[in-house]
Amino acid sequence: MELYRRLYVTEIRALPGGLLVETLGFRGRRRHLLRWAALHRATAPERRYSARGAVSFAVTLRRPGRRLPFIIDTTRDAFDAAGLAKLVRRRARRPD
Repeated sequence: MELYRRLYVTEIRALPGGLLVETLGFRGRRRHLLRWAALHRATAPERRYSARGAVSFAVTLRRPGRRLPFIIDTTRDAFDAAGLAKLVRRRARRPD
């Protein structure tokens, strides 16, 4: 469960230097800055998951240099992966 908590995204913000991704940690929240240049093809298509009779949907966000991706729950709130890809392309061309 600890591993899942570290991967589950609670907030995403676009900053000039990259995406600020917030997850839950053992004590409080953890923040990760993913640089724009490292986010090329960072998201996977939305997938459906079934567990104990409940159905949920999620998008994964690849973390550069890490094996396991962040998990963005899209069951209630939509995630605009195409919009993110467009933002990444535009921001990656600009120097920091």
